[in-house]
Parts: sequence; structure tokens; C-alpha cells
Amino acid sequence: NIENEFLSILNNSLKYISEINKYKIENKLLKEQIKSIKLVNKAKSILMTKGFSETNAHKYIQKTAMNLRLSKLETANLIIKNKIDI
Repeated sequence: NIENEFLSILNNSLKYISEINKYKIENKLLKEQIKSIKLVNKAKSILMTKGFSETNAHKYIQKTAMNLRLSKLETANLIIKNKIDI
């Protein structure tokens, strides 16, 4: 009957909308992670121009973030803005 068909179509539509919303959220989170990785890599690059190896630059960012009680992203931003004495 048409009512059952309509309800079935409506139900499927709601499932698809829910799935699309889930993917939108996941996409936003992935974009934020990529941005964070790019900024940390930029900060590492700056440290490497000052004589750090890539490994030591990464450790420096981690240790500084821990000591300042900031995220690695916040610490990377401070390094990029030249607000941390190196």
C-alpha cells in the first residue's frame, strides 16, 4: 500500500540524512587534525632551521607543551609567532 511505501521511503531518507550528518562531523574533525598536523610541522620546520633535528624538534614541542600546560597545537602556534625563546 502507498502509505507503507511512503513510510519506508521516509525512514530510509532519515537514515541517509543521519549518515550524511555523521560524515560531515567526521570530515570537520579530520580537517582540524590536518590543520593541526600542518601547524606542528611548520613549527618543527622553524626549529629545524635553528639546528634541531626533526626528532628533537618534535620532542621539544611535546616537552614545551607539557611544561606550559598547553596543547601541541597551541605550542606550535607560539613557536610560529616567535613567542617562545628557543
